[in-house]
Amino acid sequence: MKKLISTLAFVLGVVALSFAQDVKNTAMSQGSEALLKSKETGTYLYTLPAGTTSEQVTKAASYYTNYFTVNFDETSREAKVEIIGDKAPSTQVMLRFLSGCGVMYVNVDGEDHQLNMFYADYVK
Repeated sequence: MKKLISTLAFVLGVVALSFAQDVKNTAMSQGSEALLKSKETGTYLYTLPAGTTSEQVTKAASYYTNYFTVNFDETSREAKVEIIGDKAPSTQVMLRFLSGCGVMYVNVDGEDHQLNMFYADYVK
């Protein structure tokens, strides 16, 4: 009986951890309407997770200067990504930048999306 309870507690713990999403890896978008406008203008605005530093953002962005520029306000944690040139490959590379900043999910209108689904549903 003791073994059954221990096994059940372990399984429930693993399930709870697999469904939990850490706020530390979720960026906030400005919403689906703003993302539609961003597709046209090439300017995306994200609020990066707490603890994101300007050094981290600068380092991640430094690899992608041919694709976009990033302006980061450390007090508000807002990153403004401005696409340079062809938008299709640049927006794909933008996901690498977000990942380099520790982002695994993007919140759009209160719903979290993994980066690949965020790209497919809102950026592509």
